[in-house]
Amino acid sequence: MNLASHQWISALALVLVVGCLWAEAKKSEALSGLFKTLASSAFLWAALDAGAWDSGYGKWVLAALIGSWIGDVFLISHRPGFFLAGLVAFLLAHVAYVGAFQQIGMEAKWVIIAGGALLLAVGLVGRWLLPHVPPDMKAAVIIYMLVITAMVACSVGAAVRYEHAIFPVAAVIFYASDLAVARNRFVAPGISNRLWGLPAYYIAQILFIHSVVWLHSGSLS
Repeated sequence: MNLASHQWISALALVLVVGCLWAEAKKSEALSGLFKTLASSAFLWAALDAGAWDSGYGKWVLAALIGSWIGDVFLISHRPGFFLAGLVAFLLAHVAYVGAFQQIGMEAKWVIIAGGALLLAVGLVGRWLLPHVPPDMKAAVIIYMLVITAMVACSVGAAVRYEHAIFPVAAVIFYASDLAVARNRFVAPGISNRLWGLPAYYIAQILFIHSVVWLHSGSLS
């Protein structure tokens, strides 16, 4: 495992995100899609370089990143069918993150407490979002909301067990980035959603990769 290399690859992913935002500002869908695909490929590279394949937790994280990569590619298109396929890919990515937390163990009591509290957030988000979602997609969106909520709750359980906040910080940032995607797709399309949603998404993925490094080394140094 080469920590310095992992950090440089993560930095490259963020530079490519800047390129994606620049392309979106220029309204070049081709360049935006290219930069986004390269940035997502970079976080896969970073995960492998960080030793994700060397542990059960790392393999689950890698599976989540692969699902996210597939979702990113589908979401390049604005067609409803591609969006739904991307939604399914990201749903499976969140399931994989739940599997990752299950692999390393969680404090069940705190998963339940966090899940109960997060259900209030689900209610608020649903009240804001669902009136804008087409009827044929509402069930998929509700299921997605529940799965990502479960992922965040599990991250809290892992944080309590390992006494480190990297898990819920990554999960909550990922959750926030999904809100940006939902707002852009269903509520108020515009580059402002991408300006904060895209960086948040990639930062979350990088933090998950860094959690693999931390579990290997026992340190975030």
